[in-house]
Amino acid sequence: MKRLEIGFVVLTIVVVVLKAMTISNGAVIIIAFLLLALLHYIFGFALFNGVEAKNLFKVEYYQKNFSISQTIFAVFLGWGFSVLDLGILFRLKEWPGNEIMMFVGGVGIVVLGALFMQKIKEKKHLLRENFIRIGVGLIYVLVVWQAF
Repeated sequence: MKRLEIGFVVLTIVVVVLKAMTISNGAVIIIAFLLLALLHYIFGFALFNGVEAKNLFKVEYYQKNFSISQTIFAVFLGWGFSVLDLGILFRLKEWPGNEIMMFVGGVGIVVLGALFMQKIKEKKHLLRENFIRIGVGLIYVLVVWQAF
């Protein structure tokens, strides 16, 4: 799951660089950001809790390793990242509504990220991974916001 997310993020960075050089095709931009948004929306609970793909559909794994509140925060954090991804897509395609989506997504991941990190403070590896993920997401938004 983590490798898939990293692959999609790299793809979106390549697309943004190509867009900045006015080389990119519009369909590639849409596909790249929709894939990333769908990954965050559907599998956010697994990404932010560090669930491996082999344990993705095992109920016992979740019951043993995660509290309900931790899973709920991870779901909402995934939704926040999904809105953020779509806001960046809207910004690159110059569609209306991009500013509000980027603002809501950015504020959402900061607030939900802070609350989520309070829930997982004893799990240092998850804390570090999610802190990096939120930081990269916010930097990405600021770069796209200023560049386009």
